[in-house]
Order: sequence, then structure tokens, then C-alpha cells
Amino acid sequence: MNGKPFKREVNDKDYEEYWSDELQLFHNPNAKYPFDREAFGGFTQHWFKDGTPDSVSVEGTAIASQTLIFRPRDDNDEVR
Repeated sequence: MNGKPFKREVNDKDYEEYWSDELQLFHNPNAKYPFDREAFGGFTQHWFKDGTPDSVSVEGTAIASQTLIFRPRDDNDEVR
């Protein structure tokens, strides 16, 4: 999986974010009652295929992100 830079303005009126964004499901290879991989969609899933880790992700999944908060300041503001 190769990442590519992105940015989002969270105060944009068209911005949407859901609790399931970036949800990760790790399938237990030793589960007595394993989940069907097709039962879930819309988030990243991981499992072992022939002993090798395998994953599937939806388009636009973030590998990592960072939130930056900016606030205006004037010349009288103290730098901390």
C-alpha cells in the first residue's frame, strides 16, 4: 500500500467524517466462528492468507494523519 499526501479543512461546509472512518478489523486466524469477510464493508480488514498477512482497504483510507490547529495572532501575542 502506497500513501499519498492529503489535506482536509474540517471547518469546510462539505466536510464529512464518520466514526467508522479508519476502522480496522483484524480477523483472528484461530477463531472458532470466523467472520465472513464479505459481511463487512467500508473499512480496512486484515487476515492471513496461506500464512501471509493480507489486507483490503477502501479508497481514501488514511495510513496516518496529523491535525494542525492554527489560530490568528497579533504582534502582542506571547510566544510559548
